[in-house]
Amino acid sequence: MTPKVFVRFVLSLLAMMLVVTDADAQSSVVDSVRSLFEVDDSASATALARAAVQTRPQDADSHCAMAVVYDMAEEQESAVESAERCVELEPNSSDNQYILADASMELAGQKGGLGALGPARRGKAAAEKAIELDPDNLNARILLFFFHMQAPGIAGGSKKEAERQTVEISKRDPAMGVYTRYRLRLDKADDDELAALFKAALPQCGPTDSLSYAIATATGTAVRVEDDALAEELVVGLREAGAQAGGVGAVPACGGACAGLGGAAAGRRAAEEGAGPELGGRLGVRKPGRESEAEGCQTKSLTELWVDCTITLEQ
Repeated sequence: MTPKVFVRFVLSLLAMMLVVTDADAQSSVVDSVRSLFEVDDSASATALARAAVQTRPQDADSHCAMAVVYDMAEEQESAVESAERCVELEPNSSDNQYILADASMELAGQKGGLGALGPARRGKAAAEKAIELDPDNLNARILLFFFHMQAPGIAGGSKKEAERQTVEISKRDPAMGVYTRYRLRLDKADDDELAALFKAALPQCGPTDSLSYAIATATGTAVRVEDDALAEELVVGLREAGAQAGGVGAVPACGGACAGLGGAAAGRRAAEEGAGPELGGRLGVRKPGRESEAEGCQTKSLTELWVDCTITLEQ
């Protein structure tokens, strides 16, 4: 038996062992596939998902795992097909509906124009169903928030619904809630509102801000303030928070955020390019190189970010 054949055999056995016997343990193969992608082992993730589909073709979670694999390969048509099969087999799973929603919205983004309408509407319906099945499905609420923020009315987008989702998200995740409020008000907020958002975000920066949404809000609001005196006040707050953090928590060390600490004018220029973490990751997985909306960002600790920013200022 060659090494490759042996690996496939072992993965097939693992897939057969990952039989779901409890509703609370649902998506065990999906979780395993996600974990493999998190450590950049796409080959094993793909092999495991394929083995699961082959050995358990009537299990929803095998097809959802395959949807994750296709999505990570940016094969969105196939991702949607696998997610649809998953939902067909087990429609009353909130996580399954979320996977279909995310895959459909990714496909809508790929198609663009009128071709995006069908997948976008399907994604919206699946996200709404996911929330109906589990009101605490935060991923589905975040997905629906950004759909309503970005989609035109003809596709079902609604700023009022985005506001409603922001309220619901804030109840469940304060760091994410303040980030969605910030994104909602990004182009409309005056200095007073930006300062209020900053003050709401800063206490959330730390170990619980695992995906960096609070620090993205704090840095984003600081660089957008027009008044130089207020900008300096917020920058001081950022530096103090960084000093107190002692390296706790992951933040996006983006050029825009660091440049923003150099003064309001530099910050406003950097803010035009955008900075902040990408929401959620594809189908629950954060893709390598997609941790930020700004090109060239990397994940670092709060202390490392502040060091980088100090160096930027001194140069």
